Amino acid sequence: MDRVHRNRLEVHRQSIVDDLEVIVISDTLVEKGVISEAQNTSILLEKTEHDQARKLLDILPNQGPDAFGIFVEVLRSDYDWLAEKLESADSDHLKASEDELVQLEILDRLLLKGGVPHQLSHRITREEKLGVLKEKLESLKPGNFLVLHGTPGSGKSVLAAEALRDPAISLKYFPDGVFWFRVGMLEEHKLLERIQIFCEKLDAPTKPTSIEHGQEILRK
Repeated sequence: MDRVHRNRLEVHRQSIVDDLEVIVISDTLVEKGVISEAQNTSILLEKTEHDQARKLLDILPNQGPDAFGIFVEVLRSDYDWLAEKLESADSDHLKASEDELVQLEILDRLLLKGGVPHQLSHRITREEKLGVLKEKLESLKPGNFLVLHGTPGSGKSVLAAEALRDPAISLKYFPDGVFWFRVGMLEEHKLLERIQIFCEKLDAPTKPTSIEHGQEILRK
């Protein structure tokens, strides 16, 4: 699913969660190949209708380029108002200000899920260093690393978080998520706990039982 359609699902997420009974459309989504039988079962095992809708919306973006169009088509039968909401955005006539608000809302969710620190109310903005950091993030290739170094308390974390709050960085270059992972000098059991939390945020299929197991999961 492309980023535009992912964003539209995010914009109308609450309306869909509020109104949709997944069981009404889930069999049709399976028949049309949007979700698998196993995914359907896992969705319907959620305790409430709202949780089922949330689970479906979490799965849909990873179901290929046709998932959005088929989902809208299926909604037309019993949830035409939801289909219309999703289609009305498809005209791409949103005003610039509305588009910016949508981006900021999506960015807030992305950073919240990843545990990125909130913006400080009192801070010194270092525009030159911030600009350099953003340039480095834009050119960062998969599998490579960008390291910020400096003395404790020099503002490395604040600078990194500020760069990630720019939609032009996080939404464009890291649309699948940004995760803030604190390590430092930790005892082994504490490090394992952090890795387990990290794997949970990444929706890993299994919970690591050791640091080595966690490393193996994260490599995948």
